[in-house]
Amino acid sequence: MMNSKTFTVSLIIIGLILLSISFAIHPQGAWADNDYTYYRTIHIPADQVRTTLTNFPILVNITDTDIISKCQANGEDIRFYLDDNTTELYYEIEEWTSAGANVWVNVTSLSSSGTNINMYYGCGGCADGQDSENVWDSDYLMVYHFNDSTSGLHDSTSNHYTGTSNGDLPNYHSKDIGGWYFDETGDFINLPEFSMSASGYIEAFIQSIDDNGNHEPWDFADSSSRNQEQILEVRMGDNKLYSRLKWGGSESTYYNVQNPGTNHRYYVQSWENNAQHHSMDTNIYHTGTIGTYAYTPGLRYIGCNYGEGNLFLGWMYEFRISKTRRSIAWEETTYNTLTNTSTFCVFGEEHTGTTPTPPAPDTPPNMSNPNPANNSNDNSITTDFCINVNDNEGDIMNLTINCSNGQTVTWNSITNGTFCLNFSGQLDYNTTHYIYVNLSDGKNITSNWYVFYTENESSCGCFNLTYLDNRYLNEGDDMEITIGVGLLGILLTLLIFYIGFKVDEEEKKNIWKPILFFLDIPIALATGLHYLGNTLFGIQWWLGIIMFCFAIILSMAGLYYGLNFGRR
Repeated sequence: MMNSKTFTVSLIIIGLILLSISFAIHPQGAWADNDYTYYRTIHIPADQVRTTLTNFPILVNITDTDIISKCQANGEDIRFYLDDNTTELYYEIEEWTSAGANVWVNVTSLSSSGTNINMYYGCGGCADGQDSENVWDSDYLMVYHFNDSTSGLHDSTSNHYTGTSNGDLPNYHSKDIGGWYFDETGDFINLPEFSMSASGYIEAFIQSIDDNGNHEPWDFADSSSRNQEQILEVRMGDNKLYSRLKWGGSESTYYNVQNPGTNHRYYVQSWENNAQHHSMDTNIYHTGTIGTYAYTPGLRYIGCNYGEGNLFLGWMYEFRISKTRRSIAWEETTYNTLTNTSTFCVFGEEHTGTTPTPPAPDTPPNMSNPNPANNSNDNSITTDFCINVNDNEGDIMNLTINCSNGQTVTWNSITNGTFCLNFSGQLDYNTTHYIYVNLSDGKNITSNWYVFYTENESSCGCFNLTYLDNRYLNEGDDMEITIGVGLLGILLTLLIFYIGFKVDEEEKKNIWKPILFFLDIPIALATGLHYLGNTLFGIQWWLGIIMFCFAIILSMAGLYYGLNFGRR
């Protein structure tokens, strides 16, 4: 029988197990992006990484077709985060098919104590998020995956050193991590010019089909004369591997190791100043010294030697050159991620996030607080019409206000605020004004009619100059009519002055003189009143006063001379 102490310990153990499971199946941070439906935690065990590495590219080999089926056709919606679910990681898709995928992910800190990253997928509307140039740090000179199915060998770094393919290349085959097959009948690649440094690192993941003939996976020489002053070379033959790294006049020496066989092999040539290092599958088979760095190769081949001979027979999967010497830990971890794809990345269970909240519908823009208010009475004839516009989503809007008096105004690309139709001139008294407002945010349209009434004209019985001027004139007509009426008054005054002389000379009846004079008086007064009315609004006030005075003076002169000469 279980005693109480044993029962309590059992409960504690069960609680700890459940707690650990909870942490295991849920990301430590919040869900990285609600647009994604699924995630899996990928664990990189501690035994795959000797020491902590920074910005290290790991190979994520996806073989679960269930994952593939839940992604877009080309994996555009795959994403990777650190386990904080905040730090998004750069990635490059090397290959994506319905049967599986290979993705290179730059892990910002790959710990020797073990590392977890989270892979999100299942977003039908997400765009491709690859950034291959940032997967490979600035120390990489060139990176070739041999995943191209068209002519030319693509460089994943920002240097874009595209290789030129010859023969039947690219002969692409999706085998393991994918690669090109070289058939030793004219298949090789010319690399473009590039510069290295006193420190460097060449690495290749290849598979030789024939380990007995002479086959060279790569060969860089200083010139076509092959004076062997500057050479980077690997050759397979006589069931042995030969590797040579030489410059600066040092003696040319081949180093041979065990039979490379026909398996996948990871080869490294590295150097720093006068030291060199050669290895196969992380097994170092030579270290030594070389001459002072002076490497400026003129011939650069993958798949053959300097004379386009010793053609390679086999598969080429990965070829990289760095302009710095990588560490042994870097070399070992690269070998592990290339060859131990199923144990380097351990996939956790699939987990589904909460159903993403659909975006709120885009509501139409709205308008409010019309001024004058809708259906309001007794509004001033000097009023303007204003309206407040607002879009709840903050969209850019276009606004048009039309008035029944023919005036209109339009604004484009506006934001929330108050906008006014400032009327040109004063409105008519006792008039109904209809306002049509049209508001659009590019997706939705809102339109409204408003109406307001202006005040009645003055009922005080006095002479209202403001009313006279604005009842019949629009602001645009004031200047023309002011000048027209003024000129008419002056012409009539001159006509009276002229008739006064003519009638006297011909000794005709003088009765027309006072009649014409008294006709002139109201014309001059009307002209002056019009000018004075305009003066109240600052419209050519000096012109109104001058023409009014001029008309009165001429009228008095006509009266004086007409009457005096008429008595003679």
